[in-house]
Amino acid sequence: TANVVDGTFYLITNVNNANGMMYNTVTSAPRIGSTTNSYNSCDDINCAWQMKKNGDYWQIYSPNKNLYAAGTGVASRATLMSDGTDDKTMWTLETTGSGYYKFKNKYNTAHGVNAYLAYSAGNGYACMANDGSREVLYLYKADYGSIVAGTTTYNSNPTCETYEVTIGNH
Repeated sequence: TANVVDGTFYLITNVNNANGMMYNTVTSAPRIGSTTNSYNSCDDINCAWQMKKNGDYWQIYSPNKNLYAAGTGVASRATLMSDGTDDKTMWTLETTGSGYYKFKNKYNTAHGVNAYLAYSAGNGYACMANDGSREVLYLYKADYGSIVAGTTTYNSNPTCETYEVTIGNH
């Protein structure tokens, strides 16, 4: 395992690792999209998420789309936003003690709404209740080199490390 590092690219997937890689699109629900790509085939730039430290919080940033993963203030919803200063784009990271961890949205928490980023099979990612399973996620470190914002310019043969990432000092 390793620590989450500010500015590093990761692939985000559900605890089962079978499918459900987080993808930088928004569904009609709205929810953040997912793809069935395996973390072993990480050459899709739309699955690259840069972890950015912002004070006591983390942001989940899609550099090629120049968008941030965000809560909406509504249960079972999530979206992508261009404004990285909004509390909807701020997340705390919690460890579960077993190599897994959880993202908890600042805005949803302050408004008493389901706040844990979770994968729902076939429906993508949204802020859900803390029920002990859906919201437990993995991060896989991916070396994409430098991604130019708003483009698809990146290392087309990234190195993906197949270990989960835990929260710690960075």
